[in-house]
Amino acid sequence: MKKTDSMGRVLFLSITAGQGHNSASKAVAGYLQEQGAECKILDTYTYLNKIIGKSYDKGYTVLARYNPKSLEKLCAKNEKVNGTAAMKRYFPFVFADLSKKKMSKYIERYQPDVIVCPHVLTCILITQLRKDGLISRDIPCLGIITDYTLHIFWENMDIDYFVTGADFMTVDFARKGIPAEKILPFGIPVQGKFEQHMEKSEARKKLALKDMETILVLSGGMGMGKMAAAVKELVEFCPQFQVVVVCGSNQTMEKKLKEFAADKENLLILGYTTNIDEYMDAADLVYTKPGGLTTTEALTKDKPLMLMSPLPGVEEANLAYFSNHSLACFTNTYMPGSLAIELLLADKERLEAMRIARQKMVKHNSAKNLGDYILNLIEEKRKG
Repeated sequence: MKKTDSMGRVLFLSITAGQGHNSASKAVAGYLQEQGAECKILDTYTYLNKIIGKSYDKGYTVLARYNPKSLEKLCAKNEKVNGTAAMKRYFPFVFADLSKKKMSKYIERYQPDVIVCPHVLTCILITQLRKDGLISRDIPCLGIITDYTLHIFWENMDIDYFVTGADFMTVDFARKGIPAEKILPFGIPVQGKFEQHMEKSEARKKLALKDMETILVLSGGMGMGKMAAAVKELVEFCPQFQVVVVCGSNQTMEKKLKEFAADKENLLILGYTTNIDEYMDAADLVYTKPGGLTTTEALTKDKPLMLMSPLPGVEEANLAYFSNHSLACFTNTYMPGSLAIELLLADKERLEAMRIARQKMVKHNSAKNLGDYILNLIEEKRKG
């Protein structure tokens, strides 16, 4: 592919499973394109092998939705092999070795100035390509960590920069031997629309919602978590709230909740929506699982968070970070959502403390700041 006179060419090696990786890519790519750069977001595993790509996507969704105990076992297995000789025999590393030539040819054709990996699996590919000399080290490679923890395998990646969601992760990385100069604590990238704010009453009017205290219940783009039970419990015990539920791509959950909502006056059930930012504006509180992107979007919107049903692994780490820094409260069997939410919204001092924590901890303009850094890398590369 012939180079153009654009601001540069950036290749995002994404993975479909877990929509946060694509969302982060789209946020940064959108900003870069506004500045005149060319961007390509590649569904990398599907490109390299359609069967493996689709199987990984479907397999992750099935485990996360219906069998989190198996997902927990898989996380434990990953932890066990991480950093050992057995790691190289683990599927992502074997697949990287088998598909490295196809990947290197794609990169050679596209000729990116910078490569961005929002998933550790694509960082494994880049690491393999660099190891075997199949990609020039003149191409800067960045990894975006889309949760508030150092994922399994990340510390073993051969990339130039690690984009992180919070300052504390610099300390965590240092303990794993990653130098501070390679860490970019810009925050998890979210789209610019989450930086904008509309008054609650105005947003409710625009969305045809009642102008009353509103709880927005989310389960991420893939519709995971024990949301149906949480919604039913919340509606039963807190009829004073308007409850808006976004089911994402989980059509089964959407159908069941719409049947439940048929005779519920203050309950609205939605499927996948592209204006989640406006529903956040309309809400007094966001009730969701601790996925990295959804929580970051809500915090960027300056909304109190109530968290439920973390998936094993990184979401448990996210929950620990948010709760330890007054960024969220959480529910469990002994503190059901209805009780936790009712108590929190009545506690003005606690809400104020959470607002102050958001002012202190939340990283704003993350996609812009990362995009500007990438453009600067391209400019330096062209000068050199």
